[in-house]
Amino acid sequence: MFPYLVKYQQREHVRRFFKTGTVQIGTVRAYDQDTFGAKVGDDDEGVSWQSIDDGNIDAHLNAGYPELQGFGPGDVGNVIRNTNISHNYAIYPTSQCLHKELCLDFKAGYDAAIIIFEPCVFFHCLSNAFSASALTEGVELRHVRPVVYRSRDIGPGEFLQEEFIKDPRYQRQSEVRASWMIGQPQKNFYRFDAPSARWRCLPMLIDDMPDYPIGSDQEVIDSQIHTAIKSAIALSGSEEW
Repeated sequence: MFPYLVKYQQREHVRRFFKTGTVQIGTVRAYDQDTFGAKVGDDDEGVSWQSIDDGNIDAHLNAGYPELQGFGPGDVGNVIRNTNISHNYAIYPTSQCLHKELCLDFKAGYDAAIIIFEPCVFFHCLSNAFSASALTEGVELRHVRPVVYRSRDIGPGEFLQEEFIKDPRYQRQSEVRASWMIGQPQKNFYRFDAPSARWRCLPMLIDDMPDYPIGSDQEVIDSQIHTAIKSAIALSGSEEW
């Protein structure tokens, strides 16, 4: 499991989390560009495309799929493009990267973060609170894993977990997401209180985040992260922020 995860947010939402444990969990198709902007929003979340053409028809047949009418020796220009859509899981995105520029890059107005030190316990607490909220008929935590940044185009016989695939242009986010099966979601976002999750976390303001240059030595990175964590510990005991 990861040593820590980062949830970038607005300061007011971070404060609310540490006061009441309030969290918001979205769904795969809730993170559209109209809502979150082009840097974070992704209209193709949870989707992949499978193309079958004259060049890969043998792979299609060898994978056990049925023959396709019109595909054969001498045929040119045939193509079938299938769209695969994942279940609309509930998801909670976080990042493995703690850096001031990433916070600024996520969304206008983001100026703080929740640092999660025990991700396994944290997500267990979220699952219990999500279930107890009765906002859905059932809640099942399925996966906590890093997002894979790659093309969503796949060939015959290739399968993806579409809810954990993002285009390489989002790679700077170093995302780790948790997913829950909650049946057929009736809302884009679910808000509830998970007070027990707070004890595995620290608040951090953007001014205290590391800002080391890209390509810095690991010693420089570790030193800045250590300083940032010390500031977060001090902040957690203050009511002034």
